[in-house]
Amino acid sequence: MTKREALIGIRGLIEGREDAAEYVEFLDGEVNKLDARAEKEREKREAKRAEGDELKDAIYAAIEAATEPITIDEILAQVEGATRAKVAFRAGVLVKEGAIEKVDVKIDKRKVVAYTVA
Repeated sequence: MTKREALIGIRGLIEGREDAAEYVEFLDGEVNKLDARAEKEREKREAKRAEGDELKDAIYAAIEAATEPITIDEILAQVEGATRAKVAFRAGVLVKEGAIEKVDVKIDKRKVVAYTVA
């Protein structure tokens, strides 16, 4: 049970009484505050998700522009405002979606993960 559901339940219990008008008004105000806070959080989440989508598009564009498989470090050099963790996460999402493929490349006698367009 959420706080909102509890407040609405209490309101339903006391609504028919004569002296309950102030309490009902208070409960309605609290429910409205909770709804406003939830809406604000929803907008914040959507803005953050849109920012992530822009980064994912930029990473895909960098991989698509490359003629050979491209490593995370090379993607970082091309994409502004990204961290290694963000690039790795978004690249993993693109691999799961099937937009790009993960390949192993040898650089200086060690295997490194690189990405190429599927």
